[in-house]
This record gives sequence, C-alpha cells and structure tokens, in this order.
Amino acid sequence: MKNKNKNNKLLLEMLLDLVNSFTSNLDFKKSKKALSLKPIEFNILSLIYYKGPQKMKDLADYHNLTKSAITIIVDKLESNDYLKRIRSSKDRRIIHIHLTKAGKIMVEEFLEDLNIKLMDMLDPISDEELEVLFETVNKIHSKKHKKI
Repeated sequence: MKNKNKNNKLLLEMLLDLVNSFTSNLDFKKSKKALSLKPIEFNILSLIYYKGPQKMKDLADYHNLTKSAITIIVDKLESNDYLKRIRSSKDRRIIHIHLTKAGKIMVEEFLEDLNIKLMDMLDPISDEELEVLFETVNKIHSKKHKKI
C-alpha cells in the first residue's frame, strides 16, 4: 500500500509536469488560429466541437463554473462569431449553444497545431508503447465520463 501511494504521488507529479509542458507550449494569445482566446474559452469551444450543442447549465457543470460565469464567456464567444444560441423547438426555455462555421474552423485549425505538438512529445515512444498508453488513457477517460 505504501508503494502504491508513493507511485500515485509520483504519477500525479509526472502528469502535472506533462500537462504543464504541453500547455506552456500553447500560446493562446500569439496563435493566429486562436486569436485572443483564453484556455477556458477554447475548452468550451472544443467541448461543443466534440460533444455537439450544449445547454448553459451543462457547460457550467462540466467546467465547474457558475451559470453566470459561463454566460459571460459564451457572450464573448458569441460576439466573436464562434458560438450561437438556438432555442429548443420543444421547450423555449432551453437554449442550446452551437458552434458557428467560424468557430468550427478555428477549433479545427488550432487542433492541427495541438496535434503537431503532441506528435513531437510522443516521438520517442514506440508503436507498441503508444498502443499501451492509448489503452490506459482510454480506460481513465471512460471512467471519468461515466460520472458525467
């Protein structure tokens, strides 16, 4: 048990270091693709890109923010033509947040840049090691999303 706890602490330290290394190379302010986006803004855009239209409450819950904080962020992204609000035809009280064409293009271009950085980080890993890494991360990811 002591060894597992020690390994967990070391794993946490390494994961935080990797996340920091990866994200420190991402300059949201200098990237032509992301213009002046903050990381939370890109996170919201990428969530909608991957998961489809979202309700404000779901965005707030997912990012552990208040609905008023999400509203401010969505307002900014909408004013930059990255997002649009569409009322539900079934229940007019519900508003879904959608990506615009400009938002989709911006996310896709920035994801290309991210993929290049990721490939560089993964370069020293063999195909077999990469497969094991993928399977392991997929297990963790699946467990996380069962709770959401």
